[in-house]
Amino acid sequence: MNIPAWEHSYRRHGLWVGLERVGYIGLSLKNKNKTVYSYNCCGISGRVESLRIAKRKVEEIFEKHSRHAPFKKV
Repeated sequence: MNIPAWEHSYRRHGLWVGLERVGYIGLSLKNKNKTVYSYNCCGISGRVESLRIAKRKVEEIFEKHSRHAPFKKV
């Protein structure tokens, strides 16, 4: 069974299940005055001001709309 895992790069975080990327968070450069994170998972997207909130949103969307195994709560 594949467990969802976060990986990060320079300006993007990706949620992976095995070799499939199921969601991502990107750092938006459109607004220079404040940091904005855009997220997309299962066709649902949005923008928030915190990476922590963006990750929580992607995980909630993934658990609600995905056929994969749920997240392990540690």
